Amino acid sequence: VFETTGQKLFTADFDEIEYIGMNAFLFTLNKKKGLMNNVGKVILPAVYDIIVYAPNGSLSLYKEKRFGLFYLPTQKLIKPEYERNLQPYGNHHYIAYKAGGYGLITSEEKPLSPFEFDEIRYWNDSSMLVRKNHHWSVFSWASGTIHLDRIRQ
Repeated sequence: VFETTGQKLFTADFDEIEYIGMNAFLFTLNKKKGLMNNVGKVILPAVYDIIVYAPNGSLSLYKEKRFGLFYLPTQKLIKPEYERNLQPYGNHHYIAYKAGGYGLITSEEKPLSPFEFDEIRYWNDSSMLVRKNHHWSVFSWASGTIHLDRIRQ
């Protein structure tokens, strides 16, 4: 791999490679995807079926029919253990789908709520708007309790 100036960056084994920004390259080896930095050091091994890059520096990971996430600026990995793509909730939390329901997790994969909701929407930094059995409520993950139930509007 060479810079546009002609200077060699690194040599590595891969079938395909693509620069995605933030000094990172998405590469394919034996039909699996991985990630390496601008000196050829592997950041994520080529074990993923799909890796999709988002402009905010997060990469959606898909492996063996499970979703995970890698946040490039902090090198934080959430292992592919979830049934649907993770969605950001604020700056440090993610909405995840597991065992038939949505729940909230931290970037360290610590669950902040049970995985029992039909839908989760942003409310504030300590509570979320949740739908369960066709009813909306405000759930506080700090206390694990519903603060406002059966919201209609």
